[in-house]
Amino acid sequence: MSEPSIRVGSEIPGDRPGLAALGRRLVSIPAVLVAWVLIHGLFPLALVIAAGADAMGSRPGWSRVRFVIHLPWLLWCEVFGISTALVLWLVGFLPGVSASTYRDWHLRLQLAWTGAHWKGIEWIHGTRIELEAPEELGSGPMLLFMRHSSVADTILPCVVIQQPTRMRLRYVMKKELLWEPCLDIVGHRLPNCFVDRYSDDSSEQIRRVTGMLEALEENEGVLIYPEGTRPTPERRARARARLLERDPELARRTEGLRNVLPPRPGGPLALLEKNPGLDVVFCAHEGLDDVATLGDLV
Repeated sequence: MSEPSIRVGSEIPGDRPGLAALGRRLVSIPAVLVAWVLIHGLFPLALVIAAGADAMGSRPGWSRVRFVIHLPWLLWCEVFGISTALVLWLVGFLPGVSASTYRDWHLRLQLAWTGAHWKGIEWIHGTRIELEAPEELGSGPMLLFMRHSSVADTILPCVVIQQPTRMRLRYVMKKELLWEPCLDIVGHRLPNCFVDRYSDDSSEQIRRVTGMLEALEENEGVLIYPEGTRPTPERRARARARLLERDPELARRTEGLRNVLPPRPGGPLALLEKNPGLDVVFCAHEGLDDVATLGDLV
């Protein structure tokens, strides 16, 4: 069975899953389910080992114990997202289910999934958010340029923007994130764009990015991470080398950057050039810089 026919149409932009998505999901979904079974079987032993390592180590805060507790929470969020998406897919074939209703269901699932992930970060690691100048956000439509520093950045916009304002964001994300099954499934049922940063046809990728501006409503926005990926010293050096070759002037202007990568200008500049008069909002954040990967949580 394919996606419900109500997904077909050009009025709402966004990527559509193809055969590659089927092959990817045949790997990613079983991997999550197997990991869910294994972590529950090994959890008592892993918790004892982590507690012993924390007791004998010099790190404060029982960090290894927190990490071991966090793993099943992550997997429960994934199982919840996958199973709920399956139910919504089946219900979507029922008569009378409109395209807007189908999208609203998945938007609510997106908010519930990201909210659950963030609650786990709050409860297990004691993390809190302090938001400065929320009144600057406005009501949309808008272009949102966000700093990229950690694995949590994909859920942070939902927590600080979509949850309180109910604004609908259209995400421009790297295609590598499609190996996360919930992002893959629900991300393809909402207007989002997963770009290939290493494509030989950059013009096609830029065309897909600017397509996110089509049919924007008042409570919507397009979100892009201008850096394209999380910053590391190696990535910063590669980005500067790439800019020196393509745009020496921009490379010179980014020499002093320490906390962000030099931007990948193609998508952001194309959005600005095609901007039909939307507000442009910049979101900077700090505090998650040391969690560039899941392993950093340890």
